[in-house]
Amino acid sequence: MAHNGTLGELMKFRQGLNLNRENFSDVPDFYWSEPELERYFNSMSGALDVKERTMSVNDKITYAAEAQSVLRQLLTESSTHSMELVIIALIAVEVIIALIRDGPELWSMHVGEDVDKKHGNIQDKLALS
Repeated sequence: MAHNGTLGELMKFRQGLNLNRENFSDVPDFYWSEPELERYFNSMSGALDVKERTMSVNDKITYAAEAQSVLRQLLTESSTHSMELVIIALIAVEVIIALIRDGPELWSMHVGEDVDKKHGNIQDKLALS
């Protein structure tokens, strides 16, 4: 599904954004030995709002992932409902076919038993008289 690839790309981007050393959210190691450069780096990082922008992008990626999850659930529920209706229709067709094929025989067996029971009761009454 194309959506899975898009979500995978977003998660890969998020990983690079949060874990990559060149993302400017953390002070690189080589600035630690130079306090002046570290101040410049922190000043530039603050002026560019790197941490706030990173959090904003993370929030947007989270929203996109949640929206995709909801859409996937809706599609799954819709297809499940359709399959249930098809299964019910197939069972109904099978019952109708069984009634057409075996119905007359079952009916004659049912009616025949009733006739035999009535006939047997009459013979029993005549025998008792």
